[in-house]
Amino acid sequence: MLKNKWVLIIATIVVIVAGRYIYTLIYPPVVAVDPVAQEVQAIKQEVIKERIIIKEVVRDAQQTAVERIAVMSDDAVADELNSRLNEYRKSRSGTTE
Repeated sequence: MLKNKWVLIIATIVVIVAGRYIYTLIYPPVVAVDPVAQEVQAIKQEVIKERIIIKEVVRDAQQTAVERIAVMSDDAVADELNSRLNEYRKSRSGTTE
């Protein structure tokens, strides 16, 4: 009796697994080939690439600025910052008129 139970359980599992395997052979998984979804995916990949490029550009600019400032004297750094601040103030006052 116990042996028959185990045989029945194993046979049921084998039938279920075989049926599932045959079903996947007959009906393969549906892959969405929506042109809009593909376009969105392409745009998403492009945005990711552009973000990486922007991060690299910012990192390079920061590195260049640090190198330039490192060789300047303190007075030269202060003069450069004051000069840029004056340029900024002039551009701000020009846009409000």
